[in-house]
Parts: sequence; C-alpha cells; structure tokens
Amino acid sequence: MDRSTALFDKMLTFTSSAFFELESSLLLGQVSSSAQHVLDVGCGNGDYLARYINHFPQAQAIGLDLDPFIIQQAKDRYGEAIAFYNCSYENLPVNDPFDTILARLVIDHISDRTHFWNWLQQRAAITGSILITDINGYGLSDSAKLPLFTNMYKGIRDRIRRPSFLRLQDSLRLEMKQFRFHHVTTTEYQLAIHTKELQAQFYHYLRSVTELMTAVQSHLHTSFDHNRSAIYEELENWLISGDDTMEISMFCLHAKRI
Repeated sequence: MDRSTALFDKMLTFTSSAFFELESSLLLGQVSSSAQHVLDVGCGNGDYLARYINHFPQAQAIGLDLDPFIIQQAKDRYGEAIAFYNCSYENLPVNDPFDTILARLVIDHISDRTHFWNWLQQRAAITGSILITDINGYGLSDSAKLPLFTNMYKGIRDRIRRPSFLRLQDSLRLEMKQFRFHHVTTTEYQLAIHTKELQAQFYHYLRSVTELMTAVQSHLHTSFDHNRSAIYEELENWLISGDDTMEISMFCLHAKRI
C-alpha cells in the first residue's frame, strides 16, 4: 500500500468510527428495517458500509469507488460479505433496484448531478431511500482555532464545490424535486470533539488531510501557497493547548423515490 492510500484508508476509518454511532442513532430509524439491497456510492475502504449492514444482516450490500487502490482495501477486508466494484456509478454492472442508496461525502465529486439524479430514478426501488451525507459548510465550528488549516481546507473545498448562494443541502432539496423525489427530511448535526482521546484522533486525521491536500495542491499547481510545516505546528499547538472543544458540522438529506 502506498503512502497516499494508507493515509486515505486511515482517514476513512476515522470518519466511520467517529461518526457512525451518532449518524446511526439519527438516521437508521428513517430507513426500512427490512432493507434487502444496499448500495454505497463512493464507499472508500468499505468501513462505513460494513458498519451500516451490521444493522441489516439480511441485506445484500454493494460498494463502488473510483479509486482502485482503496477499493482493493475494501475487498481485502470485507469482500466475503460485500460486493465491491472499482467503477463509476453509471458503470455499475448490477441491474437490481436498491431500496437504500448511500452517498456519503461524495456529492461534491459528482460533476453532473442532473445525470446522477436521473440515474438514481432508474436504480432506486419505488419508495427506496436515498441518503446523501456531507459536510455542512466548511465543517469546523470554530475555525479561528486553526486558521492556517481552515484557509487551506476552504481553498480546496471551493475548487470542488460549485458556486451557489444556497447551502449545499438546500440546493440538493431543490434539485431532487425536479426529478420526482420526495424530501423526507434533512438532518443537521454536529460531532463534538470534547475529549482528549477524540482530540488526539482528530489531530492525526487533520495531519493526514493536510498531507494529502498539500500534495494535491502541488500536483495541480494551485495558487495556494501553504506551508505544510506551519500547519503541522498549528495542529500540534492546538493538541497541546488543552482546548479540546470543537464541533464538526454535517447534514444528511433523506429522499425517497416516488
């Protein structure tokens, strides 16, 4: 496993372990307890999907991701219980409808959302649930604590998130109505970084994010001139400061095909 894949794998596992208990308490009650076919679009290393189907042991689960290296990690860990495909959503080689489709931290990476909504109409079962989960705004509730990291992160997010006067969740609600989806609910929630243990985990996560993002900036020759060492120092000072109160803001939009 190369360095980038190892970092990405570690980041995905952290977000799954940190968020799943909170998200499952808020969201699992909204979907059918008899889910039979579950699809995760952009499943990464499969960790979140594996946790999800533990609640639906009767379900057949499929995960897909464009990254061949991270999908191999998923196959190595969970391949006996979950079918994984290294492909884009429109090339999924399975024709069965899905009663639950997850799209977690992936919607900003889908360039043609009109195409995606049309595809969902074809692949979601009647009354099937679509759960789109993503970062609310820029995520960190108190960015003043980490100004260098936040500036770098905002720059990267602004490159991939389409300009809009609306919040992402509001744009998605308007879009889905055009494609015959019923909006069930949009849940906004925060993960509190409020213990030393969680702060230490989050520190390592942010270091990994910094390493990957600064590598991306270098590859893309962007105009953002961030000093990786300075951001690392900022993160370390935050870790040792004793100020372990921070929140990560998220939302989940639940829609049904009608």
